[in-house]
Amino acid sequence: MLVIISDLHLTDGSSGTTIGSRAFKIFRQNLRDLAYEASFSKTESGETIYEPIKSLDIVLLGDILDIIRSSKWLDEDVRPWDDPYDGNYVRKVKEINKGILEHNKESLDILKSLKDGREGGITLPPADGNAPKQNVGHHFSDNERVPVNVNIYYLVGNHDWFYHLKDKGGSKVYDSVRQDVIDALGLSQDSNPFPHNPHESEALIASFKRHNVFARHGDIFDPFNYTGDRDKSSLGDAIVVELLNRFPTLVEKKLTEKYQSQPDLLEQLKPCFEGLKETDNVRPLLYIPIWVDGLLERTCKGHPKIIDEIKEIWNQLCDDFLKIDFVKSFDKWYSPIDSYDQLEYGLKFSEHLSFDRISRLINLFKQNDQKIDSYADKAIEQLEKSETSIYDEQNAKYIVYGHTHYSEVVALDADPIGNQAFGQMYINSGTWRQVYRLTKKQRSKQTFLGYKVMTYLSFYAENERKEHEFEVWNGTLG
Repeated sequence: MLVIISDLHLTDGSSGTTIGSRAFKIFRQNLRDLAYEASFSKTESGETIYEPIKSLDIVLLGDILDIIRSSKWLDEDVRPWDDPYDGNYVRKVKEINKGILEHNKESLDILKSLKDGREGGITLPPADGNAPKQNVGHHFSDNERVPVNVNIYYLVGNHDWFYHLKDKGGSKVYDSVRQDVIDALGLSQDSNPFPHNPHESEALIASFKRHNVFARHGDIFDPFNYTGDRDKSSLGDAIVVELLNRFPTLVEKKLTEKYQSQPDLLEQLKPCFEGLKETDNVRPLLYIPIWVDGLLERTCKGHPKIIDEIKEIWNQLCDDFLKIDFVKSFDKWYSPIDSYDQLEYGLKFSEHLSFDRISRLINLFKQNDQKIDSYADKAIEQLEKSETSIYDEQNAKYIVYGHTHYSEVVALDADPIGNQAFGQMYINSGTWRQVYRLTKKQRSKQTFLGYKVMTYLSFYAENERKEHEFEVWNGTLG
């Protein structure tokens, strides 16, 4: 049995909100139920047989611990795109990593408990012949229940790529960072660089092969968040640190200083300050201008001067952002429309058009949220590649990506093999976090609804879960 989750984005608490421990408790209970169901198989004659599964692999498919989304990057003159082997850089990564583990300790303890064969772990009723052993109330002591061997593996994405960095010159600084993560999450891997490509881990490829799965984070398809080298920072890092992290902090600081003599006004502006911290939870990110505009109209109603001041802060921030050497390095003379040009055009839009006009243009050109967020076409492109490796998408029935935060199941292809059809599907592992979506009705009003979502995937090896091969579970908490 293989379970995949991704994009939890657990932070150190310095920016926005993250999923709470209740989600992990739900996940643990549901895993117990899934493991029980996986223990039933069918013989060729159609007889159902119960035999407790012996192992369960959990794959954390990237962006689980969010090193990028921390306001601590703004505390001093060090950024994710600086030299990762500089002393100040290493100290910053260790500081943020420690903060994440401490801030989410209760949740991570629950995840780690899944590996405990008895207390809090995954255990199953013993078998009695071909059926589960019956007992009064179906309760058994810990010694009677059968423990399931749980393995937890971590792949990196674009917000936790630091765990992929190799140590140099005999240093063990990043090994020590990874060891802290291993200890906190109970990972079944050593302190070597965590894989980004699943082929970097024999254990992962073996598990994927048993379950007819190929999975990776999916950031490789996003030019803003992947440069071709997962040991290097991306333009997306700069967007998060210098814009999404800095903007709410700067707005609150400047307005608090300017209106400190008006405490009642500052109290009214608190929903605005808190709302701006949630900007990174807006999906798709293309709608961030609409989110900001709608938020200001709602929380700063009756204060047009303050709305203009906040927009001016954004415009100045964008100007400063585009002057950063690292950001300018993405402006390629040989590319007529590169990432920098797209970003410059999008940011400078707000200098010439109102946020409302931007909102209307975005709605005009981007009507289909699903198409914006879907990587189904990327999965098809991978399937059509001629080259193959030890175990690649061409050999898998289920191609799984994360990154987009948009859970979906898409049928890709079906080829007849004998009397059976070999089908291939694309599945996205979604996210565990608060999301804000633009409402469908009267979009010109720029209204959003926020809710918490939780997605996890389960895949079954041969002789598990009767005739079923996979499950996708989506939870929504309004």
